Amino acid sequence: MLLVHDAYFYWAHRFMHWQPVYRYVHSVHHKSTNPSPFAAFAFHPFEAVIEYAWFIALLTILPMHVSLLALYPSLMLLLNVHAHLGYELLPRGFAKHPIGKYLLTATLHNQHHKRFRYNYGLWFFWWDRLFGTIDPRYDSEFGAPAPAAVEPELARAA
Repeated sequence: MLLVHDAYFYWAHRFMHWQPVYRYVHSVHHKSTNPSPFAAFAFHPFEAVIEYAWFIALLTILPMHVSLLALYPSLMLLLNVHAHLGYELLPRGFAKHPIGKYLLTATLHNQHHKRFRYNYGLWFFWWDRLFGTIDPRYDSEFGAPAPAAVEPELARAA
């Protein structure tokens, strides 16, 4: 189920970035260029239909235990919130680890919200690697320290 969803989502996400669809549907979600967990819930109703059509189709052809009907959407929600955190929870070396080279991270999805043209994956990002849609700055930005916060009083004094 993860693999089917991952493949479907990559192509559905690329479709939603096609300008005629993006302008009316997916741009609602991309108003958040530095996402927070709330961005995981900010999307157009048609986007929800596009993103979950695969699940209805899969249910008609693949027998599933009833527990999966609750467990999988809950797992999707957790991943979606993690991807939209706006900061990375995983350790710096994770992007270079053999497993880390293929799993979605908050950095990867944050780059997607900043630049729009890269990182369309959901669970994994081998589709992005395969089709050349991974942000070329991913490895360097993942390991980079976050910029220091500037206190408002210091910013005004400068």
